[in-house]
Amino acid sequence: MQECVICKAEIKTGAKKCTSCNSFQGPLRRLLAGVDIRSLVALVPIITLAFLFIKDQVVTHKSDLQISILECRQDMVKIVASNLGDRAALLKPKANLFVLLDGKESGDLKSLVRSPTNETPPLVKPDQTIVASYNPILNKRTYTLPKYPQGVSNCQYKIIFDVIAFDHKPSSVEKTCVCPGKS
Repeated sequence: MQECVICKAEIKTGAKKCTSCNSFQGPLRRLLAGVDIRSLVALVPIITLAFLFIKDQVVTHKSDLQISILECRQDMVKIVASNLGDRAALLKPKANLFVLLDGKESGDLKSLVRSPTNETPPLVKPDQTIVASYNPILNKRTYTLPKYPQGVSNCQYKIIFDVIAFDHKPSSVEKTCVCPGKS
């Protein structure tokens, strides 16, 4: 025989519960003795807030702007930009363009400016896709980009778009398209 840990009544050796005071005798008795519905209900908001805090600290929030060229003409480059991240990104209204002839840069740096008729805001929100047109502009005048020259086996426009991500770190997205006018 052994004594009950609560009321000191004699119980059989190895008994899990005292018949006198209805208390459990195992190591979990202190935990189970204080557990009731009120304490469980009180723990729900605390556990919820703790979970949200830990999740916010562990998850990395970032913007992920993906750009693809839809159309590449001498007077306009049309793009689609999709933000696959969970924070907004800023697509700058100006892009730089190089002409690549047989893989080598040819000529001066040219500028592409987002079309003023395009009412797309530069801010690309999470899970948002925008379509924007960029026009070659020099000294506030539109000009045309060079055509595919004769005697060249490969002509491409290399376009560099500037992006400012959610974490304020600027980055560049580089895309290429074939020069129009190849016969």
